[in-house]
Amino acid sequence: TMPSCLGLSLSATPSVFNLWKNGGLSTWRAVGLGVMLVYVVRIFYDCLVHWTGAGPAEHFSVKKRPSYREYQKSVRCFF
Repeated sequence: TMPSCLGLSLSATPSVFNLWKNGGLSTWRAVGLGVMLVYVVRIFYDCLVHWTGAGPAEHFSVKKRPSYREYQKSVRCFF
């Protein structure tokens, strides 16, 4: 889910903070890297769920096997 994807980017936060604290990154670069981490996670989420992953797979499964609609009612999709 999105919160777990966000957790992956949050796990990189201590590394970014240490780079900033030790002078390896300017403040603006550290902030930019943090924002970029959030957006990259969002792009991956959209790609997997809406463009190439669960959404299209579910749609074409129903078209191919109409009885799949009943299965969808009893089991949640990807998330």
